[in-house]
Amino acid sequence: MPDKRSLLASRNASQRRLYLAGSIAVLVLAFYPLMLPGRLLAAGDLPFFHLPLRTLFKNAVEAGFPWWNSALNGGQPILSNPNYAAFYPPSWLALILPVPVALHLILLLHAGWAFAGSWKLARHLGCGRPAAMLAATAFALGGSLVSTAPILTLFCGLSWVPWVVLWGHRVVTEKVWFRPTCLLGLGLAAQFLAGEPVACIISGIALLGVALDGLASGSRAGFRLAAGIALSIALAGVQLVPTAVRLADSPRGSGELETRAGLRSMHPARFAELAVAHPLGDPHRVDEGLFFGQRLNDKGFPYIVSIYPGILIAILALAGLARPGIALRWTWITMLLLGGMLAIGRHNPLYLGGIAHLPVLDQIRYPEKYILAAMAALPFAAALKWDRLLNRSESEHRGERSLAVLLSAVATGLTAVLIALFLIVPAAPAWLAASLLDGPLTPDQASDVIGFARQELFVTLGVVGSVCLLLTLGRRLPKPWLAMAAVALLAGDLAWQNRYALQVVPTSSVVETPGPLTGISTDDRVFTDLMFAGEATVPLRYVQSGPDHYWHGLETAEPYIATLWGYSYALNVDYDLMLTKSGQHALNALSEDWSTPHRARRLLGAWNVGSILLHRPLTDVLLDRYQGRPAPRLALTPNPDRLPLVRALSTVIFHPDLDSALAAARDHDYDLAEHGHWVVEPGRDLGRTESVDGGAAEIEIEHRKPGWLRISTRAPDGVFVQIAVTFDSGWRATVDGGSATIHQTATGQMGIEIPAGEHSLEVRFRDPAVLLGALLSLGGVLILGILWTGAARVQR
Repeated sequence: MPDKRSLLASRNASQRRLYLAGSIAVLVLAFYPLMLPGRLLAAGDLPFFHLPLRTLFKNAVEAGFPWWNSALNGGQPILSNPNYAAFYPPSWLALILPVPVALHLILLLHAGWAFAGSWKLARHLGCGRPAAMLAATAFALGGSLVSTAPILTLFCGLSWVPWVVLWGHRVVTEKVWFRPTCLLGLGLAAQFLAGEPVACIISGIALLGVALDGLASGSRAGFRLAAGIALSIALAGVQLVPTAVRLADSPRGSGELETRAGLRSMHPARFAELAVAHPLGDPHRVDEGLFFGQRLNDKGFPYIVSIYPGILIAILALAGLARPGIALRWTWITMLLLGGMLAIGRHNPLYLGGIAHLPVLDQIRYPEKYILAAMAALPFAAALKWDRLLNRSESEHRGERSLAVLLSAVATGLTAVLIALFLIVPAAPAWLAASLLDGPLTPDQASDVIGFARQELFVTLGVVGSVCLLLTLGRRLPKPWLAMAAVALLAGDLAWQNRYALQVVPTSSVVETPGPLTGISTDDRVFTDLMFAGEATVPLRYVQSGPDHYWHGLETAEPYIATLWGYSYALNVDYDLMLTKSGQHALNALSEDWSTPHRARRLLGAWNVGSILLHRPLTDVLLDRYQGRPAPRLALTPNPDRLPLVRALSTVIFHPDLDSALAAARDHDYDLAEHGHWVVEPGRDLGRTESVDGGAAEIEIEHRKPGWLRISTRAPDGVFVQIAVTFDSGWRATVDGGSATIHQTATGQMGIEIPAGEHSLEVRFRDPAVLLGALLSLGGVLILGILWTGAARVQR
């Protein structure tokens, strides 16, 4: 007969298999839309921002090395922009797989990583398998994580938070802390490389809480954690150094971000989502008219679409934090308080005044993101409380559960009262929605709102009533059944409330060029007036998420989507505020000159823009639809002032600075054909003019790749070659192998003086900060190896 030890091992193996199967089932329940073949997540930033950027990154790698993106803003660097996540290993899946497939696989892998990290952290803190399963389910399926899937870099960064807390706690508590320090450094470095600084800040807030818990126990927590953070900065240097250099040259570094510091602050009313999934309507169903919180959200829509953690998690977490006893209590409290205070942004009177004096935080847009710190704490506080409830004796259990039962009973009672009010006054939800929307509802809209409110109320009553029953009578159930019931209730609640979060469309739809771009040559750059049109010109409703927004983006060639069809933009919307100084200079000039059509047209022409796409007036679109005619949202205007990508100038006028050069260009309405160009060269006399025989020059582009052009020139008297590519200090020019000076033009482009005769001109882009960062990362790897080896020796 098998002995007791073998029976116990067999039972543990069976339990591990059972929990593994349950984990897979939970993840499939939440993320199955991403597993459907031939489908693409059509929500938020993923189709319009991350998919184009990762595609351009792949194209640049296939062309040689990803130094330069030639398809956006007339050209911009790649490696210094963290949104490409060029140095984050999971991003490299896009180099070997179709990019849409790779993006879905990246999301699925990080969802699994978040689940595993939550499980490991809960187990490390002393939770049994049932409570660890609850924590992992709550973190991976919670509204705050699932709704960030379209924000790819944020989703990837958040998946590392449980691991960072786990390794941070090991650094503080273990006697031999070198190896945990290595793991902490790797985890934080992965977050840096993933490209979203807010995820790193959330981990920083969590580590601050871990340090407070460590100080309470008398350990040298601060010093140990600082060592791990320093190691992570070294390891991620290849990304951090070029990004820091680029930030100083970008709109963020120029102070432009200060004017938008409070944009997308979370309204305090959204804290109601801790208990009710959709108190202001469902943002995922805005196209159905079932979201009523436009006035409470900047841009009419929440950036973090859902923060609902599950009512079971909210009740258990609040009950657990209300009294001492759970592990890392100050960590969870720190994350809740700091995350909530930062998230409300300008609604917090201290935020706008203090943010400008805090390093890193002053470079972050959208304070609403910080609420993710608070939401990341709730699953673990709840799991620790649940573990205590499962494992206490009857007398201890009665005291532990009293507050949780009280909270669930109050929530059940309030929901019942709301249902009673609804039954007495059925039109109340429609009145409330109309007051939030500042306008009356049609009878059909009112009927939809009432139906939505009825469903939400009864579902909420069912969930909160089940939670109350579970907490009140659960002790009478066998522990395994109680644990399974809790996970099933939570998973079902979160899956139902997030059922619209991951909407997908056929991937093939992105391959077909939409109507407004049909017939436009990919040799020309295009310009879309999205930054000037405003939402008032967008037909019907500008839907922020879901398939409607997806199709709207395709029809209007929203930057950066048309790059997927082979088109290039110039002077497009700077979504991530990472433009170079020259690119921002040109974009500002266009903004100032947009009201003067001939001037704006010539400026776009100087950037090789041959096709201008303008939003049609809303009245025209609606009239076409009413009369049954095709109703395109954009009107195509060919640009007669388009100039070649590379051209010879007949006259060059030098100026000592960019402002005076731009002023002179504006005085002549950017008439380059008649007046030549205005070029910056410090030290030259103001307005000094050189005439060259540009008309007799012959120029040919022999080779062109992102970040590299080879041009042959033939000119009897010398020529000044202008290239409609964004000027940057990383560009280097050679003429017949010898170094040549690159001048910045008034329009933010490049110009090179070429002597008479036949010559070969080459211009290449290299970012020297990348090499410096790579050396720092190499040093970090060496330190990592020394620490890891040293830890092994100490343990022996």
